[in-house]
Amino acid sequence: MLHRDYEFLKYDSFLCASTVIERRLTDISEGIKDGTTTIIGKMKENHVSDVLEMVRASRIISDRHKQMYFY
Repeated sequence: MLHRDYEFLKYDSFLCASTVIERRLTDISEGIKDGTTTIIGKMKENHVSDVLEMVRASRIISDRHKQMYFY
């Protein structure tokens, strides 16, 4: 991810998608409500599409996780 595309980045960075961390949606929404989770930005649609393509082609992410979260 490039700093020039996302103001919340301090420098060019990378997105690690080598493991799936499962969290309940209620835990995420509660974290936002109570301030322990902060939304710092939103990925551009074309970058989301790129990530989804890479994850779907990954041999590391299980087929179960791919079907549950990435389609």
